[in-house]
Amino acid sequence: MAYGERKTLIEELEAKRNSKIITLVISDRISTATFQGISAQIAPDQILQVIEHLKLFTEKEFPLDKIELFIYSRGGDINTAWTLVNTIRSYTSVFNVLIPMHAESSATLISLGANEILMSKTATLSPVDPTVANAFNPKENNTSLGISVEDVTSFFKLAKDEATVGIKDEANMTEVFNSLTRKVHPLALGNVKRSHTQIRLLSKKLLESHLEDGERDHIEKIIDELTEKLYTHYHLIYREEAKVFGLTNIKDADVDEEKLLWAIYKDYEVEMKLKDIFDGNAFLGADNEKVLETTTVFIESTERSSAFKVKQKLRRALNPDPNHRFQVLINSKQFSSTTTNLKTQLLNIKTNATTVNAQLAGLIAATPGLNAVSASLTAINTQVDTLVRDLKEDLDVSDLKMFTESIVMEIGWV
Repeated sequence: MAYGERKTLIEELEAKRNSKIITLVISDRISTATFQGISAQIAPDQILQVIEHLKLFTEKEFPLDKIELFIYSRGGDINTAWTLVNTIRSYTSVFNVLIPMHAESSATLISLGANEILMSKTATLSPVDPTVANAFNPKENNTSLGISVEDVTSFFKLAKDEATVGIKDEANMTEVFNSLTRKVHPLALGNVKRSHTQIRLLSKKLLESHLEDGERDHIEKIIDELTEKLYTHYHLIYREEAKVFGLTNIKDADVDEEKLLWAIYKDYEVEMKLKDIFDGNAFLGADNEKVLETTTVFIESTERSSAFKVKQKLRRALNPDPNHRFQVLINSKQFSSTTTNLKTQLLNIKTNATTVNAQLAGLIAATPGLNAVSASLTAINTQVDTLVRDLKEDLDVSDLKMFTESIVMEIGWV
């Protein structure tokens, strides 16, 4: 479906929920190589787009007693989650989240700020322990590695665990810490601690934004579960488990809500090709280059459609390793130089053959046997012309172009 058909589904869900709805759908499409325009994350630039929708609501004088965010995302920037919730809350007294499938990491954080979290049977939340990255993180192949907060804390728990290492002596624990700092820059570890503190603080503030005094007893338990006790960031939390550790504002979608949530999600899934693995070589097929246009984020309401689009040119290329490309370049230049020298030698042979043939011309009448020699020299010239014509000055590296690279042509919101 296009936006027009989705708009009808959103209107139906609004009528059912007696609310105004904004959708935030962010691509989690898988790619065999890293390209822009395939997947995305929750990010600060999405806030302005949401504001544009909220302003249209107020201009149309819609009742804004309840604004709901239909969300599908694997996560992203945690600070954006805080800003987004507070932005929407500045326009309404009730903010709800509607989850058809995945609302993980930063999307879970957004959900913590909702008065009600409506979850379908397939909806999932996740832990909110962040993976942090900054200039001091370890690097591998010139790429900065993310550090999971839980990986660091688990490292020290492992050292103290009596069933495994069982270190108790303070001096030995100091050495454990020192061994870690020899592998990971101390400032990167400091960033891990700061992020861990921040995520707990944001979680608490978001929960306090809507829970009544009598409901706040479970806040620390909820935060512990989401930041520390589930041990892996990839654990999917379905609605029944979420209720168990204290999210009392979880609501099960009824039959009609379930159908509408699923219909809207499936439409986005098809348009954004969320279930199709993107392969650059398969996309190019027999072509050496082709233009790819994709949408990684949709923010929509009944008033407008906002889409983050990427237009890029994909083309076959050499291995991205600089050393490999440099070696191919050197070989190409050597090939070109060798070809040029060979052409020069062949043209010299042709010149000499032509000179000899001209000298023979005056002798052939007296010595008919020289006709055969002249014919041979003419044949040599013909062969030389063919060789010179067929010699390529540039090395053909098409068989070496096994990778696909991207040149971004246009990018941004439309």
